[in-house]
Amino acid sequence: MNPRPEPDYRAPVRVMEPVPHPEAFDHPDFLGQLKWDGVRMVAFVTDAVRLQNRRLFDRTAQYPELSPLAAATRGHRAILDGEVVVLQRGKPSFPAVLRRDLARDAGAARQLARVLPVGYNVFDLLALDAEDLRQSPLEDRLRRLGDLLEPGEAWQVVESFPGRGRELFAAVQRMGLEGVVLKERRSPYTAGKRTRAWLKVKSFRVESFVLGGVAYRGPRPASLLLGRYRNDQLWYVGRVGSGLAGRTLQDLEEVARELGTRECPFANRGALATRGVLYLRPALTGLVRYLEWTEDLQLRAPSWQGFSRVVPEECRLE
Repeated sequence: MNPRPEPDYRAPVRVMEPVPHPEAFDHPDFLGQLKWDGVRMVAFVTDAVRLQNRRLFDRTAQYPELSPLAAATRGHRAILDGEVVVLQRGKPSFPAVLRRDLARDAGAARQLARVLPVGYNVFDLLALDAEDLRQSPLEDRLRRLGDLLEPGEAWQVVESFPGRGRELFAAVQRMGLEGVVLKERRSPYTAGKRTRAWLKVKSFRVESFVLGGVAYRGPRPASLLLGRYRNDQLWYVGRVGSGLAGRTLQDLEEVARELGTRECPFANRGALATRGVLYLRPALTGLVRYLEWTEDLQLRAPSWQGFSRVVPEECRLE
């Protein structure tokens, strides 16, 4: 048997990706982990810590609070895989962590770290000292990860739940979290590939958004323009047309008569397609079911659930 090559702690790592799966399941060959609504991050831990995102860009300067990871491995070199998150009101906020990831320079990152501290949720160990572990079974990698990494204020090892995918997913839905990843216990780490050894099952979420406009198709409303406040500015985050029917369309015609305006309420108006749009004064909110946020802060797969009693000022991106 040929020995495995030693890991190169300077080379970029292409991450293993899960593939979508329609529903959670229980199986003794799979374990479940929470799917975190954050930014994928590989940490190269040697004498110092170097961070790399999914697109192979360096992100070391963006997350200064993760530099103590070099001490948490107690003198061992390691390559870790995980997700960086920002918690707000006890839940991960993708818009907040995206602000951290897009920090312009080290000074801006340090300032943001004081108000939006991150947590690094580590779920895999790809290398340890001179061993490349990517061909080792997942459950072996996780065992060695638990032995290696001491918990810290800014990082933790993600808990795994063998054979209990349905129970874990039900808990995720109750808590309003993003979803779960079901992973084959004996699977290797196939860098840069999507395989059915990792299956992601996502949970839809329902939240309130500010109504900032109505888009028409002919004489009838076809979709609503949605926003969230960022600082004191309303930020456009997408439009919803699915679920608009019947009484809702009649209500929208009344809303348009009462709140219609020529002035665009959105600060990022360049992101808008304005043809056939009547803007609204931002006085009402609506409940929207959606799958996730995209990297440019737009809602994916939104559907209308009804008007909301939440005041507009409470619908925030921060």
